[in-house]
Amino acid sequence: MFQKLLELHYFVWYNNKHKIPNFLSTKGNNEDEVPKELVKFLQYVSADQEESEKDFEDEYVKRLQENVANVKEDREKEKDYMLLEEMLSDEREEGILIGKMKAVFELLEELGSVPDDIVSQIEAEKDIDKLSKVLKIAAKSESMEEFVDSYDEIV
Repeated sequence: MFQKLLELHYFVWYNNKHKIPNFLSTKGNNEDEVPKELVKFLQYVSADQEESEKDFEDEYVKRLQENVANVKEDREKEKDYMLLEEMLSDEREEGILIGKMKAVFELLEELGSVPDDIVSQIEAEKDIDKLSKVLKIAAKSESMEEFVDSYDEIV
């Protein structure tokens, strides 16, 4: 592709230097006067998305089509990867929440029976930082009463 661009650049430079007019148009009607490869390339460039996928019977255009297909595929893979990354991030966050909840309940079970309203509030909590605070309170509390009083202060 780079070689073709160099050739095209040289063609334009040479014609400009020697005052030879050049016209490259995708709408031209003089296909017999233009190199076949250039005609195929210009047809490809002017084609809409559906037409651009047809066989232009030109090796250079075929390589362009393959490169365009690879770029499109890479974009799709990138979108899929980003979606997967987002889903994994959500799963990690949920795993952290569940782990902290389990740790809180394990500590609280050692202090006695956990009131149902406290259980419901902790299970409904989605803020990791708040659960971290609850976990610290549970770890420091020496009784269920002490935990409930400290918990009520942060809620």
